[in-house]
Amino acid sequence: MNVLVLKASLKHAGATMDLFCDKLNVFFDKRCNIESKVENSVTFDPGTLRNYDAIVFAYTLTTGSIPSTLLEFFDRIEGVRTKDLNIYTMAFCEEYEPKVCQHSNEVVAFWAQRHGYHYRGSFNIGSYFVITRSPALFVVTNYLQMFSNIVKNGQECNQEVSALTKKSFLSQGNRYWKKQIRKERHKNR
Repeated sequence: MNVLVLKASLKHAGATMDLFCDKLNVFFDKRCNIESKVENSVTFDPGTLRNYDAIVFAYTLTTGSIPSTLLEFFDRIEGVRTKDLNIYTMAFCEEYEPKVCQHSNEVVAFWAQRHGYHYRGSFNIGSYFVITRSPALFVVTNYLQMFSNIVKNGQECNQEVSALTKKSFLSQGNRYWKKQIRKERHKNR
């Protein structure tokens, strides 16, 4: 099986995407015995698309919509004929809730359906800036390993992960606001 991991983010998110795409590529090569390649959507040669059995579109969302680089890629491969492809997305957002990625996943799913490809699902990652600078990176790495096995087996995927559990997110948020209220009360005395 040949898998293409296609980085389709805007330029400013490149370093973050490199980290996660490289880790995913290692899992494909080492644990799944899959031939995989990480490419940039801007420089990818559409003529080689027929060499792959699956594509993982990896991108970050900064404004809540699909990156323009991915839309440009869709335009560039419009006339390219390929065999059946399994399509996956690995979407990253700055917000805590990875559900923010859902709309972009629907766009990719619609594109895949329109071209006769099989959209198999998504791996959505919330709070990706926090994750890259915290121990939560280890947790996401475990999810990446599971995701690589899902792609290998051509299974459906609907994974989500964020920097914190909902309980700890709410706890930290409450601590912050209580601290702000105490500061405001102290200031008004």
